[in-house]
Parts: sequence; structure tokens; C-alpha cells
Amino acid sequence: MDLRALIAPVRDNYVKAFERSVREFKGTRNRPCMLEYSFGQNEEPEEGRFSLPVRHDLLPLVDGRPESITTIREDKPAQVTASVGEVSNIPVTIRQFTWDHFELRASGVNQTGDLTPVLDWFDRWFDRIGRRPEMAGGVRGVVHSLDGPFWTEQGMTIEVDLGTATTDALLDLLYAVSHLAPAAIEIISPSSGTKQVLVWNITVPDGWEQAEEIAGQPITYVKEQSIFRVAIEEGAALNRNVTEVELTDAIRRMAMRSGARKNAHILSGICPLGLYGVVEWRALEHGTIRLWMLSNHRDIVTASLIGDDLTERDIRQITECVMAITPKV
Repeated sequence: MDLRALIAPVRDNYVKAFERSVREFKGTRNRPCMLEYSFGQNEEPEEGRFSLPVRHDLLPLVDGRPESITTIREDKPAQVTASVGEVSNIPVTIRQFTWDHFELRASGVNQTGDLTPVLDWFDRWFDRIGRRPEMAGGVRGVVHSLDGPFWTEQGMTIEVDLGTATTDALLDLLYAVSHLAPAAIEIISPSSGTKQVLVWNITVPDGWEQAEEIAGQPITYVKEQSIFRVAIEEGAALNRNVTEVELTDAIRRMAMRSGARKNAHILSGICPLGLYGVVEWRALEHGTIRLWMLSNHRDIVTASLIGDDLTERDIRQITECVMAITPKV
């Protein structure tokens, strides 16, 4: 399988959406902004994890200073047919994934492996010192983030946001990981296991209308300018020791990718489904943002609530809805 031919449409689809969002922001809103900007080194490195800077998609400016962080997403990600290729005689499985957020899973790798080639890859493609020229459409062609490594009994997982980098960035990453001599490599979106919510109990409060369903995408509800999304990953927690710590760590990473900074408030506990983690913060561009992750040690549920006009009653009702999510029996 030609890996380049397989991943190129995924990259092109995302970068076109990125460029379109930037044009709309500059044209419709007529506001100055910075693209693919980094505030520098991670201020709170965690033991055993990479301590690397992050590039943010778009930062609106007020009086020449960043006002908030805007994350650009695709409305309709490119569809990927699961395929198997090879890098350095190592099988590489490509499943459904998005260019700006996916997991690379390397099975058979242990924590004594030398990750220097992966870190060197990041330095080249993150372009800390700005050597890469601006590309067509105003994008920089750089990687935005690398998080991990996260270790399981099966091996190593890293989370990657390839930003506006070219297809060569992902191919180079595969070769960098191949130096660890994994038994196999898998590229997959963390949400690619999402199922339509047909066998789960979800009771949404009155006043929220369900948007058109798209196969493989979260179920979306809207109320005026507010958005509530729910995604179910059936079987995603199997063979994993999912704990409150893991859930809060995962929800924290989701929040950081979505633009949260130190004002994020994180909680965890027990709910009817099993365990939950939740994070909430305020963003000038979007208002209140609340993210949940829940698990019953078999499945994982993620939910998000975003809105600038949300009342305390709205937040309480949606929270009660999320906390009551259970599989139908």
C-alpha cells in the first residue's frame, strides 16, 4: 500500500479547512490575528512525558496582544479506508484519523527504548527557529504538538497534531518510530471508535435540537448559539486500567489542545456509568467550555458543551444529562 497516497487526502482536506477558516476570520471579522503561534516551552512538564512547546492554530489580537486561542476543526474529515503498509519492514496500519489529532501506537516497544529519533523529528518539523518559509495560503507547514509517551502493556502511544505540515512529516515520523523496532505501528483517531448513540440512554433537556447525524462523528445538539456533543467509543477501555487519574489526565490534554490554560478547573469522581473526569474554563471567543470523559472500564464516553450564552440552569441540566448516560440493557 502506498502510504503517501493514503495519507495525502487527509492532510489536504484539513489544510484546506484551515486556510478557509483563516480567510473567513480575516475577511468576515476583519480582525488581526497570529497563525500557528507558540508561547514557548511547556510550563508544567510531567514526569516521564515530553516537555515540548505547542503551536496554536489561530490567536485573535486586541491592541497587538493575543486575546484568546481559536482551534480550527474540519466540518467533514476525509474518510480513510483501513489499510496496511510497511515502513522499514514494520507493518503500518492506517485507520480513520484526522491530521490535527491522532494517536500513533507502537506495539512491542518498552520504556527503555531510545526516543531521540522521535524528538529530533519534532525539532525539525516544529521549526522552533523559523527556518521553514511560509507556504501557499499563508500557512507555515509546521507540526503543532507532540504529547506522550503513554505506556500500556501493548506498547507506546503518542498523540500528534501535524498542523499544516506536509505529508512528509507523517512519513518521517513513521521512520523515526521504526528505530524503536516495534512489532507494528497503528495510526488512528482517538474518536475513530465512535458509534452512533443508538444503544445508550441519553436524555437531552427540552429546548435542545439534534443536528444532522454524520456516521462516525459525535451526536450534536444545538440550542441557539450553544453546542452539546456526545461521542461513544465502544470497547475503547478494554484491556486498560482506566482510573480517575487517567481520565483527568486525558481530559486535561483535551482541554489544552482546545485552548485552555491555567484557568481550567478539573474534577473527577464516580457516576452511574463508572468513573468520570470533567474540565471547565472560560474562553473569550467561545464563552463557557466544559469537557467530560467517562468510562465503565469497557467503553469511553466523551462530551463537550460550548456556548457564550449558557445559563447556570443550562450547564446544570446538561451536566445531569451527561452524568446519567448509561448503556441500554
